[in-house]
Amino acid sequence: MKGCLVAYFNEKSREMAEVISKVLGPSMCINLKEGQGIDFDLINFFVFILDSDEEYALKFFIENLNDISQKHKVFLIIGENELASPIKQLFKDIDKEILLEGQNIEIICKLSKELKVLRDKLVIKEMPTEKLKFFVEEYINSNTTCILTTCGIGVRATPIEYTYKDGYLYFLTEGGEKFSNLYLNNRVSIAIYDKYQGMNKLFGMQIEGEAYFVEFASNEYKKIVDLKGYKFENIVNLPFKLNMIKVKINKVEFLNSKFKQMGYDAKQIFYF
Repeated sequence: MKGCLVAYFNEKSREMAEVISKVLGPSMCINLKEGQGIDFDLINFFVFILDSDEEYALKFFIENLNDISQKHKVFLIIGENELASPIKQLFKDIDKEILLEGQNIEIICKLSKELKVLRDKLVIKEMPTEKLKFFVEEYINSNTTCILTTCGIGVRATPIEYTYKDGYLYFLTEGGEKFSNLYLNNRVSIAIYDKYQGMNKLFGMQIEGEAYFVEFASNEYKKIVDLKGYKFENIVNLPFKLNMIKVKINKVEFLNSKFKQMGYDAKQIFYF
């Protein structure tokens, strides 16, 4: 398995580097000034924090120029760094350079997520879109339950049965704390997964989406009830109302060990 390397020169950058490394994972984080060896064959994405203007930093890049040049890389420049310019001139293909003006935890976490999106775009060996869509929908339809996670007043993870149709997941529910979150924040995360059976048999997906309420007794409500195999008349006669939530799927991160056997990365990302 190949991963990322987040490297820095100044000990003051350790906390920031560790946050970025954890978000990027699989990843390792090292202080280059400590002289720790690097196995370049295991790295597919570098994040270099240029936080020192000592000659040692420039020397490191010159000595490892060939190995670094062959990899994807991002430079995070801290303040006014006199060596930033000569270091950047060594490389013709820098994927991104970012001048950091603040280092509070919110800025670092936001930056880390942006770097993860860039990393995934650059290093994942992608499956053709239509082919991936087939496998995504096949896996969703092969399951019936998921974890629906909401966040608003609090955080709630709800095991719940679903029905899939045309890019939407539908849920019938009597209610619960998740609604107190959904009224304040309709962004949700959903997990569908198989029981763990070993590192070579990994199957699961994380879904990002937006939740909406389906009006009771509307045509859409009745169609989904019918799709689930229920009779609307029976639902109307229940002593309580069944609410319906639908989630528009925006993004799916799909981990499927079989993809590697097909010549692609086990992790694939699909946008609806």
